[in-house]
Amino acid sequence: MKLPTLAYPSPFLPYDLHVDASDVGLGAVLCQGHRPVAYASRILSPAEQNYTVTERECLAVVWSLLYFHCYIHGTELTIYTDHAALKAILSSNTPRGRIARWVMAIQSYSFTIVHRKGSENLDADALSRSCSSQHTTNDNNEEPELSHITHEELLQHQDQDEEITNFKKEQNNKFFYYNNLFSKAKQLAWWPTLNQDIIEFLRHCTPCQLHKTKTRKYGKMTSIPIGKPCEVWAADIAVLPTTTSGNRYLLVFAEYLTKWVVTAALPSFDSNAIAQILLYEIILEHGVMKKLITDNGTNFISEAMTMVCKRLRISRSTTSVTRPQSDGLVERINRSIKGALAIYVDKTPTTWDRYLPFVTFAINTSKQSSTGKAPFEILYGRAPILPTTAPLVLPSTKTHTTETWISYLNHYLPILHQQVYSNIQKAQERQKKYYDRGRHEGKMFQVGESVLKIKPKETWRFPNPKFTGPWTILKIINNLFTQAPRTEKQDYQSKPRSNL
Repeated sequence: MKLPTLAYPSPFLPYDLHVDASDVGLGAVLCQGHRPVAYASRILSPAEQNYTVTERECLAVVWSLLYFHCYIHGTELTIYTDHAALKAILSSNTPRGRIARWVMAIQSYSFTIVHRKGSENLDADALSRSCSSQHTTNDNNEEPELSHITHEELLQHQDQDEEITNFKKEQNNKFFYYNNLFSKAKQLAWWPTLNQDIIEFLRHCTPCQLHKTKTRKYGKMTSIPIGKPCEVWAADIAVLPTTTSGNRYLLVFAEYLTKWVVTAALPSFDSNAIAQILLYEIILEHGVMKKLITDNGTNFISEAMTMVCKRLRISRSTTSVTRPQSDGLVERINRSIKGALAIYVDKTPTTWDRYLPFVTFAINTSKQSSTGKAPFEILYGRAPILPTTAPLVLPSTKTHTTETWISYLNHYLPILHQQVYSNIQKAQERQKKYYDRGRHEGKMFQVGESVLKIKPKETWRFPNPKFTGPWTILKIINNLFTQAPRTEKQDYQSKPRSNL
């Protein structure tokens, strides 16, 4: 039996510290009774490599004392070095520069410096130097002397091993979590990369990936840039009970800066009707927008809508149907409208279209939390006069001419819009901070990689898998979306990274 290489430190024995410095690194060995307790080494920074030989040797002493602080602080210590001048420098009464700072840093240690020849300081010297760049060229010739079995023969023996073969078959027939698999494998065998190999095995296990639920949330919030008033609009449609007038669909347009809302009740999800409302209710009332955001529903990307946007040079941006959060503004407004309508039509749900204009007016004249103002005031430059407050408004004794009102708006509106823009940015930062909490960026995929696509939660039925695939990534659209086949017939579909 041989003693282990390292000795356990004893509080009853004195410590010896062997230090050395080379052109590229520092080395130190902490010993007790000629047996090493710990080894340490590090490379020198580019600035430290410019130190003089004496400064590098002094740095080795200071660094090793601080590195082994938990062992040697409060004990008597002997430091062995092959640099004779070090003893005089560290005991000098008038040190200068960085050496003076180093002396101050090690004043709390009690040590004695002993010089010895370099041939007797080989352990620390070896640790301070870089590895040799020379490689043995006759490895194959020396292999019979080093081992009685080659790597290929070892793999062959492992494949023929009965216990390993049975273990592999068992894992192919059962569903294991990491802890279960690791404990079973550890009972059978051990190798240095056992932990990493099991993780890779589970990562490439297709049945495991198809059935396990994603526990980590991926994808951080990306805010939509806000333009000038009436430049960026979003649209969405919701299905409500059919009214006595035959209306079933609620169409909502929302403007991103002012939060102004335009709504319409439609009997059918007709693309021509949507295009007409876009033209007559939005463009002819508020001007041509620069950008329109919708989901990629067929009626929003129809020929009629495409023609209107192309003729007027309106930029189109579509969100995924599976990720309604991508257009959060219009989704929130939809919830607000449906919540308000539910109060009015609690007992007569087929009359919601009668109350829709009044609910829309209430939203447009109410203060928004993100802007700090009502959409009406941001758009028109004045507070709205509501039916409930009209009798309380006193007649104004001050009259305004057209010129004075235009001058007032020219002065007030830019200030108001800048204030609103600043409030929206602050609100977006708060929302992003809250949304990103506990979320991860996720993997950046590459074209040609295989992925699984998560299925809608309503389809998660035992024993059906929660994912489909594997599928091959065909195109990287941007940091958020990739393109993969929708079906086995290669019908292509854009999918958010968080759904892969």
